[in-house]
Amino acid sequence: MRSSLLLVKPRYLSTKRTPPTPCCQHCAERCSRASLPPPPSPPRKRRALSLNPPTPPKRLRRSTSQPLQRESPHASCLDHNYSTPRLPLTEENLRALAPITSVTEKASPMSTPRNPSPTRKESARTHLKRLAGYNITFDHGTPFPNALAKFVKTLEISREETPSPHAQAVVDTRRAAVMENESTGRRMMEGHLLFYGEAHADGMPGLTLKDQVNLVRDYLPPPPRPTVPELCGTLPRPQPDSCIGYITATEAKTHNPPLIMPFSREEDDIAEWYNVVHHSDMHFPFPTAQWKVAMSGDNQIDARLQAARDGALIVNYMHHLYSHAYPDRDPSQLETCHVSLTTEMITSYLWLHWREVDPVDGEVYYRMEPIDSAHLHKLKDVAETRKILHDYIDYAMGERLTSIKAALSPFWQNRPARPSRRRQSQSSTTTSSLNPQFDMPITPLSSSRSASPTKKLKRASNDRV
Repeated sequence: MRSSLLLVKPRYLSTKRTPPTPCCQHCAERCSRASLPPPPSPPRKRRALSLNPPTPPKRLRRSTSQPLQRESPHASCLDHNYSTPRLPLTEENLRALAPITSVTEKASPMSTPRNPSPTRKESARTHLKRLAGYNITFDHGTPFPNALAKFVKTLEISREETPSPHAQAVVDTRRAAVMENESTGRRMMEGHLLFYGEAHADGMPGLTLKDQVNLVRDYLPPPPRPTVPELCGTLPRPQPDSCIGYITATEAKTHNPPLIMPFSREEDDIAEWYNVVHHSDMHFPFPTAQWKVAMSGDNQIDARLQAARDGALIVNYMHHLYSHAYPDRDPSQLETCHVSLTTEMITSYLWLHWREVDPVDGEVYYRMEPIDSAHLHKLKDVAETRKILHDYIDYAMGERLTSIKAALSPFWQNRPARPSRRRQSQSSTTTSSLNPQFDMPITPLSSSRSASPTKKLKRASNDRV
C-alpha cells in the first residue's frame, strides 16, 4: 500500500549550482552527468495543510556539527567549486576557524600525550615524606648497633637440616601467584614462605598466623616536633597483611583439644589488657609481612612503606612495655626489635626494625634495614630466607618469650593510668566486653583527636601506600 503522504522538497534544497568548468575529459564526463535532470518521480498525494512547516526527511538532512566534505576525482580538481571556498587571511576568519580546529585536535588520537600517570609515584613520595617527618626510615644504610649485629649473625648461622619442601613450593607457586590479585596470591604463598600457627596442620606450637590484623594506632611513634602533624599529617593505622604472634587463651580454648598457651592465665590477662592488636587477636606479634603483586602495579617500595610503619609501631609498643616494667633502666634494642618481610611475589626482603637516639640531633629514630633478600625463583635463596625466619621463631619462643613473661608482673605493678578514650576496631569480630574489668593504658597519642583515614580491612589491588 502506497503512503498517502507527499514529501515536498524544501526550498533550501532546491538551489541550483553552477556547474564547474571541466579541466579534463574525466571532469567533463562527470559534469555532463551531473547536469542531466533527475528522473521524474511518481505522483504522490499531498499532505494535509498544517500550521508547522514540513520536516525534511532524514536522508536529506545535513549534519550541522561537521561540514559536508566531497572528494574530487583527482588532484587537479582540488581548485574547483567542489572544494571549500578560500577565505582571506584575516583575524576575523581565524577566530571563526578556531572552534573547528579545536574539535579536530580533540578528535585526533595522536594529540593525547602518552605519559604514564604519576598518581602512584606522588602518593609513595608523600608517604615517604610523612614517614621521614616522624623519623621513620627504611633502607637508609644505617649500620646495625653492636647488639643487633651479633643477633643478625646468630640468625644467619646455617642450620643442620634438610631443605624444607615449603621452599620448593615457593619456587613452584610463585608464577601462578604473581598473576593473581593480592589476597589470592598471599593465600597461595603465605604458608610456604612464612609459618602457620598451631591451628593448622603441621603448624608451629604456641603461635597463631592471622591476616590483616588492625594494630592499635595509639602506639605509633609520636611526632618529634610540633610542626610535623601540621605539615605532614598524622600516620594512618598500620595493618600488616600477615602477622604471627603468641596464641591467646580465648583462641586456645576454642579448639578441641585446646592449643598450647605460652602464657599463664594471669599473664594472659595482663597481655590482653596491654594489647597492641585490636580485641587481642594475638599477643606480642613479632614477624609481620606486607604482600604486593607486581601485575597489579604494586612494587617493593609500596610494601616497604607499609612495613616501616608496622615495625615502628611494634617497636614503640615493646619499648613502652619494658619502660613501665623497669623504670630504672632503658629498654635494650634486642628486647624491642622486630622482624618483617616484604614481597611482590618476585623477590622477598627480610628487615630488622629498631629504635635509637641519634647522637647528633638527640631525636628518636625508628630504623628499618635489610637482613636478607631472595629471588623467589631460586631455591637456594628461598631456603636461606626460611632458615633465618625459622631461627627467629626459635628465638621468639625461647629468649624473647622468657623476657616478656618476666616483665609482665612488674609492668602490672607500674601500669599507666586509664586514657580518656580508646580507639576500637570496626572490622574485628570479637566483642569488646572480654576485658571490661581492666583499665586501659595511656599512650602519647591517645589524646590526639586528629587522625587520618584508617586503613580498610580489604584493600583494593591499587593502596597503602
